[in-house]
Amino acid sequence: GWWLTLIGVALAAVFLGRGVIGYTERWRATFSVEPFATLDRKNYSPICIALGVGYLLLVIMRLI
Repeated sequence: GWWLTLIGVALAAVFLGRGVIGYTERWRATFSVEPFATLDRKNYSPICIALGVGYLLLVIMRLI
């Protein structure tokens, strides 16, 4: 039902938000400890963006 679509949109928003926030200056200043800072920029943020896009595609496919 509609709740599944809502959950998909929420998951997409969370992952996309986390992925984008990982590239902001404030995030970099708050979490500047290595090796997390480098791993976040190279791995964690792109993975979150990819997961968010994946959930968004699933929601779109569900609505079509």
